Amino acid sequence: RDLLNINSGSALVFDISFLDLSFATSKTSAIEGTLAPILIANKNAPEMEMIFNVKTIDRNADEQTQAFVNELFTFRTEEVFPFGKTSIDMLNGNTAFGRSQYYGSFENRSLWVNSMFDYRGISDYSIINDEIYLLDKTDYTVILKTTDDHLFEFPDENVTLQITVPGMFASQIGNLVHTVTIVDDNDGIGAGPSDQTTYYTRLFGNFSETSSRMGSAIDIDNSANFMVVGSKYSSNVDKNGKIMQKVGGAYLYQREKGIWKMIFIL
Repeated sequence: RDLLNINSGSALVFDISFLDLSFATSKTSAIEGTLAPILIANKNAPEMEMIFNVKTIDRNADEQTQAFVNELFTFRTEEVFPFGKTSIDMLNGNTAFGRSQYYGSFENRSLWVNSMFDYRGISDYSIINDEIYLLDKTDYTVILKTTDDHLFEFPDENVTLQITVPGMFASQIGNLVHTVTIVDDNDGIGAGPSDQTTYYTRLFGNFSETSSRMGSAIDIDNSANFMVVGSKYSSNVDKNGKIMQKVGGAYLYQREKGIWKMIFIL
């Protein structure tokens, strides 16, 4: 291209051998606290060298990753995201939180976040970002470590894994992505005060709905074992059985043997 008056050109060469890689299945599930083995198949000849990355696409990823996804998929600006949503939430609908703690051992899962017990359920699995080198192999198994947080979580949460190489971000509808559903093990439902594995329980209103601001106001009478929880934008039903949207409500709970039960809706 630096030669004057001489016809010249250029060419770009891409190695697309990563297209011979794929997850063996598109979805799997694992009970929280267990290990989820995920098989990656390689259609290449075994003697061919393959180098690639496998990583979890974390909804709580760093700002640089979130900005990259935002620009790549043209989500426009952060102002279009609903409250509490990230660009990766918009991309694949992940609901689980990835977190790897380092306390001097090989075990990166932890029930503690920032020196505090994870009562919010924001440590659901150990983050994966592995470089894989394949030679004389036709497949590879990656292990997702899920965390048993001793909380009742509804609905079940999910996380996406994908195969990446430099210059390529996988399509979310192709075979280079895999979704793992982390199934709650029901620790926190119907357990008595003597059950030492139950520390917190999530309370729900009349409907399983998002953005209702359930818990925006709370008052507890410990002597009477009653609690009132405000839900600013919750739905309700009128006397004719018609659902009224975003009218708000107050939920009255009674504590019996350490368990809160909803008894009335105002």
